[in-house]
Amino acid sequence: MEQNFIVAEMVQSNKSNNLVWHVHVKDSSNPEHEGFCSKAGKAIRLAFLLKGRTGLFIDGDSLERLMWHNKEDRAAAQTSEPATESETEPAEEPETVTDPDGSSENNKKQRSTRRTKKEAA
Repeated sequence: MEQNFIVAEMVQSNKSNNLVWHVHVKDSSNPEHEGFCSKAGKAIRLAFLLKGRTGLFIDGDSLERLMWHNKEDRAAAQTSEPATESETEPAEEPETVTDPDGSSENNKKQRSTRRTKKEAA
């Protein structure tokens, strides 16, 4: 008897020309045991979710392929992201407004606390 396991394959999407990940239990027609993901990281999460639900093993080759593609996706995302404002310019400190009596506006804002029965008496 052959044991079922969870596999992940790249397939053509029905909605676009992109390739997507099809994570499913081998030789199972149950729609609860399959899913489609556009990114490898999401497919890894789905594979482990199915593992928790079904108790089956994840195919080693599929998991290695998913991890490799996830690493490539992350590397591509880090190189393509533009620098944010916080990286290019140092953040400015907010100005504190002082009253004529010398107390600052930030010190006046105090968090209200709830009174207990002992404090009220």
